[in-house]
Amino acid sequence: ALCVLTAVVECSTSVLFRPSSESLLLRVIRSHQTGRSPPDETDPVRINSLRVDSRVSSRYAYTLVSSSVTNPTNDSQQIKLSVLLPEAAFITGFTLKVGEKVYRSFMKEKQEAKYQYQTALYNGLTAGHLAVSARDSNHFYISVNVEAYGRASFNLTYEQLLSRTLGVYNHVINLHPGQVVPDLAVTVEVSESHPLTKLSVLPFNTKGQVDSYEENGVWEEVKVERPTEKKALIIFTPSVATQNKPSLVEGEGLSGQLIVRYDVENQPPGGSILVNEGYFVHFVSPGDLAPLRKHAIFTLDVSGSMTGRKLEQLKEAMVRILDDLDPEDFFNIIEFSYAVTVWNLDSLSSSAVIQPELHTTGLWWFNKAELPSTPSVSPPTSPPLHNSVPPYPATSLYIQKAKDVIEKMTAGGGTNIHGALKTAMTAAAASFNNTTANTTKPKPEPIVIFLTDGDPTIGITDHNKILSMVKDLNVKQSAIFSLAFGDGADLSFLRRLSLANNGFARNIYEASDAALQLQNFYREVASPLLANVTFSYLPGQVVRGSLTSQNFHSLFLGSQLVVAGRLNKTTQISAN
Repeated sequence: ALCVLTAVVECSTSVLFRPSSESLLLRVIRSHQTGRSPPDETDPVRINSLRVDSRVSSRYAYTLVSSSVTNPTNDSQQIKLSVLLPEAAFITGFTLKVGEKVYRSFMKEKQEAKYQYQTALYNGLTAGHLAVSARDSNHFYISVNVEAYGRASFNLTYEQLLSRTLGVYNHVINLHPGQVVPDLAVTVEVSESHPLTKLSVLPFNTKGQVDSYEENGVWEEVKVERPTEKKALIIFTPSVATQNKPSLVEGEGLSGQLIVRYDVENQPPGGSILVNEGYFVHFVSPGDLAPLRKHAIFTLDVSGSMTGRKLEQLKEAMVRILDDLDPEDFFNIIEFSYAVTVWNLDSLSSSAVIQPELHTTGLWWFNKAELPSTPSVSPPTSPPLHNSVPPYPATSLYIQKAKDVIEKMTAGGGTNIHGALKTAMTAAAASFNNTTANTTKPKPEPIVIFLTDGDPTIGITDHNKILSMVKDLNVKQSAIFSLAFGDGADLSFLRRLSLANNGFARNIYEASDAALQLQNFYREVASPLLANVTFSYLPGQVVRGSLTSQNFHSLFLGSQLVVAGRLNKTTQISAN
């Protein structure tokens, strides 16, 4: 019978299996909900082998996952074959063998994939789906019918460009077989054009939390070989005894992440260019530049859903983040729920309070007189923001005043995202006028750090209208970095918001380490090194229209910029 595999992915192409008696149909989709596992297995399934072979070359990873399973019962049953993929990875190949039949995949455009998937469902074919059950990962799995005492196996290949974060590249291998596997092996081969530095294999992370790399005895079975200064070979073959260690859940084997971390030797100021078969990739990650000044606009959700641990974790993180501000920086604190408050650190009672522009029907469910954290006096017409609440220099005096404001924050009310972003954009535009008075120093780079745990419920709530408003007001092209705190936030919307405004969005998972997640996120954007970067190549060097992005808003300490393209024949290229 023909089987259907469904996976959900926000991308322009989908992977499908040719719809014939010898193939499967796969639609790839992506879900951003977290903490959800696939349906429980009701029948025993034996995993005979699980092998992960990954090859990293020029910071690009090719990974093959192979596994075989057996139906140990005397009845045919549905068996679920699954793999956890890194969030940034994309599937490039999939083959499935059931009995003696082999099913192979091929690529289709998204709309055609959707049509063929729906046609298969109409014809009564079975289907699987995709869910997320590990941080920054996608759970890919397929259900297939296997006869009594039968065997099924699959090979899944995926690829991923490793990103440089906080000065290192992290290559993550997820291992969650759900049982002890007799034949389990992971091999990672790293080969770079420059000598490797900072190479390490982190202790096996069974909790999936920041810095939860406790010594659990699993890491001891990792072998690291260094054939040359530019190569490394990591081999992990945990024995059955290791997979049954008391530190793990009995009978469930390994469940966690093996993380290989490394960097490459310092590159020239113009970066390094790698060429292969007429294509090139250009990496730039300078580390010897002084950070630029910045104006950090912290825009924080204190609506009712932030009550409890989430608000306490936000406070804890903000206190530490404020301590990390450079004395040359500027900042503002904006909080929002029903109304939006821009805190005046010189006179709290003079803080600017902005009410919603429009009221969505059915949302008058709380007493406005009890708005949390908001000054008791709300002027009918607030003065222009740049006159009423200036950016504050990150001196010890203002840092302490900001900490006092953070500590007194309480949660309650709805979520006025439109008003919060409009206010933040106004503050970003005003910073160009206010932060450089009486100084010859370069103007600081405004960055908006926007945190929310929900969808807009107050004022203008339409996503497209909010995005349009931000586009109109963000005339200085300030960067917006969005944090989706927990499952209630719409990560898809926040990604659209940030990508359209020179930033990126991240999940902050609800867990005991949420404060550390927030701090690490801030560290990624805390030190801008370059602004308004443009890559230019000599006429005739590069095939017209082949380049990826050439213009970048910012380069942050510990990160990198990457441009790829196709060279004209016989052309040589260098960077300076």
